[in-house]
Amino acid sequence: MARGDDIGGAEVQTAAELEDQTVVFTGRLSEVTRSEVTELVEAHGARVTHNISNQSDLLVVGDNPGDEKLTFFANHDIPSLTEVEFYALFPDRFGHVDGVASAAGNGSAENGAGDESAGESTDEEAAAADADDEAPTETVGIEIDPVVRQLATIEAKRTDRGLDSVVAESTQGLLKEVIDGAELDADAEADPDEAEPLEVALPENVHAMVETAVRTTEGVESVGEFVAEACRVDFGFDFAEKQELSLGLPRGAVTALKQLADDEERCVEVLARDLLCDALEDALTADSA
Repeated sequence: MARGDDIGGAEVQTAAELEDQTVVFTGRLSEVTRSEVTELVEAHGARVTHNISNQSDLLVVGDNPGDEKLTFFANHDIPSLTEVEFYALFPDRFGHVDGVASAAGNGSAENGAGDESAGESTDEEAAAADADDEAPTETVGIEIDPVVRQLATIEAKRTDRGLDSVVAESTQGLLKEVIDGAELDADAEADPDEAEPLEVALPENVHAMVETAVRTTEGVESVGEFVAEACRVDFGFDFAEKQELSLGLPRGAVTALKQLADDEERCVEVLARDLLCDALEDALTADSA
C-alpha cells in the first residue's frame, strides 16, 4: 500500500464511531469496490464525500492514493486510517485480511467471530455482492459534457469499475445532497451545443429514488437531467469546490501571465486558472474523440 509514516492511527476503534462522521476515501481498496464501501460506511451513519476539505472528519487511504488528497491531508489536521485499520472496524467482514485481527485488538472479541467464521461470512457476502451486480437495472439516456464523461471514464478505469457504476455512485451522492436539502440548477454550467448522448444503467432502486427526487425537487425535470447533473457535480469544473494547487512556472510564463492579466484588467490568479481549465477541457475533449 502506498502510504507515508504519518498516515493512519485515527482514534476510531469501532464501526459505531463512524456515526455523523464525514469520510473521504483515496486510492483503491483491495477488498471492496468504492460503491460497496460507501454503502457500508453510510449504513453506520457516516457521510462519504469525494473531495477532502476542512469539514472532513476522516481520510481512509488505500493503494495508489490521489496526490491532491494526500497533499491536503499533509497540510491539515485530519485523522486518517490505513486500509487495514479501516477493515479492522469491521472484523466480522474482513477478519480474513492480514493484520485485521491485530489492528482490531479487543474489538474483534466484541464482535464474536473467529477467523474461520469470518471467512465463511465473507464468502457469503461476496456471493451477495455478485448477485447485486446482476440486480435489475433501468437504462437512462442523458446528455453529458464530453469533458465530464472523460473524467468519469478516467475514474472508472482508476477504480477498476464500469462507467455505469461510477455514474450510479455520483447519482446516489446527489440524491443524498437533495435529501439533505440541497438546491439544484441543472442549467448552471450546461452547454447543450457541446453535450453528447450517453446511455447508462442504474439499479432499479436508485432509478426509483431519482424519479421521486425529480417529482419533489425544483431544478430538474427528468431522470436524465438529474443523472447528468450528478455527473457534472462530481466531475465537472465547478469552482464552488476549489482545491489549492501550487505550480512552479518558468519566469517567462509568469511574466506573460501578468502582462496578459494587465491587458485584460483581470486578476492574474483567475486568468491562470481559466487558461488551465480551458487547456484541460481541450485535452480531455480530444482524448474522448
